[in-house]
Amino acid sequence: MKKIFTAFAAIACCALAANAEVTMTLADGTPVSNGETLTTTEFHDQSIPQIGMIRIEGKIQVNVDGVAPINVAIKASSDGFFFCPVGQNCYTFQPEGDYFVAAGSLTDNSNIVPVEMVYSETPVPAEINWLEATFTDATGSTFVATFQFDSNEYAGIEEIIGEAANVTVYDLSGVQILDNAPAETLSTLPAGLYIVNGKKVALK
Repeated sequence: MKKIFTAFAAIACCALAANAEVTMTLADGTPVSNGETLTTTEFHDQSIPQIGMIRIEGKIQVNVDGVAPINVAIKASSDGFFFCPVGQNCYTFQPEGDYFVAAGSLTDNSNIVPVEMVYSETPVPAEINWLEATFTDATGSTFVATFQFDSNEYAGIEEIIGEAANVTVYDLSGVQILDNAPAETLSTLPAGLYIVNGKKVALK
């Protein structure tokens, strides 16, 4: 009887493992669908002018769950990414054709993975970088997610200042804040989204 129970428990265990799936959630617990594209337009200036370092970065943080080890294969549009699972080493990107690739393994069943895009100079308008990560756990379950970093809002402010010495600014509710004012006065406004000379921009 004991042997039969042991065998049944082993079968139940293996069946459970076979049915397991890799899952992903955002930092706030929101589920991510397999194949989903996650996009951010929020960038933060981490530059240190005193030493001449320019560093503009955006971040998307996710939690990956599955049966360890979870192998990861990455294809990206740039080598400016940091893929650094918490408690593990960052992945190193290598050029391969038109893309940059990286690979590694998540050693725990649950992993916090911050994906960062780092620009060594102010991003140009209309620049979008992406990273596609494929996670495959020990049961063979596969999960794909694309991380997209859209720098339009961050870079837009420089484009507008370069085109005109004066600016007219509205908030997002349509209230006029500045009327044909010198572009330098933008620095006096609180951080946030505005309509500047007809274009939506983010002031940091």
